Amino acid sequence: MKVTTTSQRFSQLRRGFIEFAILKLIHSNPHTFYGKEIFHCLAKTEFAAPKGTLYYLLSKMRHEKTILSSSEEDDYMGRHKYYYLTKKGKNILHELDVYWQILNKNLDQISQPLSAEEHSELDNLNTHVV
Repeated sequence: MKVTTTSQRFSQLRRGFIEFAILKLIHSNPHTFYGKEIFHCLAKTEFAAPKGTLYYLLSKMRHEKTILSSSEEDDYMGRHKYYYLTKKGKNILHELDVYWQILNKNLDQISQPLSAEEHSELDNLNTHVV
């Protein structure tokens, strides 16, 4: 029998949220994040991912024009690529935020006990199933 850990069980779900997390992180800290910082911030969360995965996603998101990057150099840190949200990225982030709220609301609704009327409606449906 194959044993599935909690981490494995939720990896697909977590993977789908990493881009959302990246967008939120960049949006909440405009003009301040470069790849290494994004990696370290995500590493402290359930969105931790290998550097290769993170840089692949950043490249993909640049290609999709949801983020932009600019290379800057300073005496202390050297050369870094900083990331910014585009208008498209901000719109996608907004859509994801709204969708996340809808999902949470739906999960809250379905976790409530059914009323007697709802039980009756379900019983009626079940009697009509052949």
